Amino acid sequence: YLEKILAGECQAALAYLERRSRHQLEAIDCSAIKGAIKSAIKNDDAYTISGTKTLVLNGAAADVIIVSAKLGEQLGLFAVPTDSEGLSIEPMKLMDGQPIANVILRGVVVSEDQLLCAPENSMALLQSIISDVTIAVSAQAVGAMEYLLKASVEYCNTRKQFGQPIGKFQALQHRMVDMYTAIEQCRSLLVRALCSSSGNEPQAELDIAALKAMVGKHGRAVAEEAVQLHGGMGVTEELDIGDYLKRLMVIDHLFGDADWHRARFAELRQVAIAA
Repeated sequence: YLEKILAGECQAALAYLERRSRHQLEAIDCSAIKGAIKSAIKNDDAYTISGTKTLVLNGAAADVIIVSAKLGEQLGLFAVPTDSEGLSIEPMKLMDGQPIANVILRGVVVSEDQLLCAPENSMALLQSIISDVTIAVSAQAVGAMEYLLKASVEYCNTRKQFGQPIGKFQALQHRMVDMYTAIEQCRSLLVRALCSSSGNEPQAELDIAALKAMVGKHGRAVAEEAVQLHGGMGVTEELDIGDYLKRLMVIDHLFGDADWHRARFAELRQVAIAA
């Protein structure tokens, strides 16, 4: 599939979440059983996958979906074409308008070569992917926060009240300084997480947890301040401020929200101290 994906001829999605997952990669009920009966002939080299995956990003548009499923005591990652018999897709949209889907697998049969890697390596691979994409979506959040600050400063320097731009009022200046400080904190954590992750350093997961927790906390706060500074205009369709607020709220919940990553940071910190 890689060649087609790179050529733009195929779209893919990763289905790893389930209703009870709560961002825990190992909390899955979707299962894969070795062997299949197809056309009344037993196929010992095939796998039969059954279960439901939720909130699959790009799931509605995907041509192939990477599905995580229990394979005995281990985890299997399977490439499942969306036209497979027994697979159904329920498209929907997130609050920010991003299309997603729930994916239901009812005895979907896949061949042995659609198992992407050795089961003993699947969990480490999946965790690596989620870590990388958590950094990427956090970088998107930092960019969105920067835009909101810039738009707010520009608006406050042009909107006049009592004969002068409202940006001259000290109370509003303090709020914009707080926005700037929050953004710089998130940017610093982003750089730290990038460096430790790319260098495969031991504290990489700790840095990623700290980054996502702060992005979740400050991203929403910065967006809400931008709405406040723009007044009622901030939530109208005439401006994109409200769109950025919704996007940052969605980013908070992607791949673990601020509360989950805060708890994960504390857990990883305890492990590091004990070691």
